[in-house]
Amino acid sequence: MEREGIGLTPALKKGGVYASEVVKLLKPHEAAVEILHVNGGGHKDYYALVIIQGWKSPKVIVMGNSTEMTELLSDESTDLPAKINKVYAIDSRTYQLCWEGVQKVLPPTVKTVYLSAAGVYEGLSFAAISGAAGKRVGDTYQIRYVVSTSEIAEKTLMPSKTITSRSALLLGNVLYSCPESPGQLPGRCRLTGPHVDSLIKKAKAKSTLLHQSAATENSLAGLDLRSYDIIHFATHGDFTNRTPDDLKFSRRLTIYQNSEAFLRLAASDCAKKVIKEKSEDGILTATEITSYMDLNAELVVLSACNSAIGTSQGSEGMFGLFRAFKSAGVKKVIATLWEVDDKRTAEFMKYFYTNLFKPSATVESAFETTQLFVRKSLGWTPYEYGGLVLLN
Repeated sequence: MEREGIGLTPALKKGGVYASEVVKLLKPHEAAVEILHVNGGGHKDYYALVIIQGWKSPKVIVMGNSTEMTELLSDESTDLPAKINKVYAIDSRTYQLCWEGVQKVLPPTVKTVYLSAAGVYEGLSFAAISGAAGKRVGDTYQIRYVVSTSEIAEKTLMPSKTITSRSALLLGNVLYSCPESPGQLPGRCRLTGPHVDSLIKKAKAKSTLLHQSAATENSLAGLDLRSYDIIHFATHGDFTNRTPDDLKFSRRLTIYQNSEAFLRLAASDCAKKVIKEKSEDGILTATEITSYMDLNAELVVLSACNSAIGTSQGSEGMFGLFRAFKSAGVKKVIATLWEVDDKRTAEFMKYFYTNLFKPSATVESAFETTQLFVRKSLGWTPYEYGGLVLLN
């Protein structure tokens, strides 16, 4: 249904992309890893196709089955940090199921891995996975998350470049409630925008700040969004896959298969009270981003919970906010895999933007430098840093 709105991708139009086309464009230090989910009725139904420069065809790695992965990730504990840290513990089952087989076939010359995951693997922070020696995947490889490794052959992956004009749009510190009862939502992910605004100004960059009751869909619609190099959303984000009767926000979330990734803007918890066709409801959905936004940003930061999560459509990858912003014209997206901690995420963004505005820095170098610093120098746990991922 998304294709009806944005058209077929170049790969689907021409009938697919072959491994031989990807190989031609891989550099000596690069590898492409495509994780596939094949309906196998409980058998070994997850596989990784690995290819590097010079190989005539991909090597096929047996990853595991749905049952194993589901059990690994289905800890019923209400302590989210403990649950996440257990999954990424040193020498855990996660490494055996998710990376050990891939690691064995990658030559030591490979430093960058373009990775496209499927099914339950889509919610994993591969850089945070740790082997027996306590060395994490991110220590050895630069993981480049992509919708599909076919993008290498399609040449749609944008090369790294320094952000020079530095014009930023920041949205945060949102008042989610109706005017008659203003307030904030409880729980995690109530991240604010002013701390980012101050960093932008220190870098002598232009910034526009939408916050509190001004952080609305109408405010976004009234701006020339193509003029911004950076767009930063510091708000609540989530993904719903419920029946219409269960939806708490807006009927518009039921349009596509009763599932939708979304960001919550001002007055969004009033949507269930005042729902009118074609009216603003405070819910910025992936569908709306794809259909109505025209962007040219080098980077969109989704400093919001679960913003990297979406609906998995087999080997076509995940449909969600990341794919929506990419379709709207964004080069790179920073998003989250789980309910991140407010304080830690705000601190991460402080270090990230400081690194980003250094001479010759790119989005990738700034992100990876920051992640390495908070993990090794500050001692952050996988829960605290692993949920933030850079999507190409």
